[in-house]
Amino acid sequence: MILSRIRYVEITGCPHEPRLTDFKGKLVNDDLPTVGTYNHRIPR
Repeated sequence: MILSRIRYVEITGCPHEPRLTDFKGKLVNDDLPTVGTYNHRIPR
């Protein structure tokens, strides 16, 4: 199982102060096999 999370979202062009109820989250999944990996961490 691969668990990915989006922690931050940038909202631009909204004419009012966004409320949490203005947004919906959506889970997208597929049944394709994993063929590679990606590491987003910068080595120190």
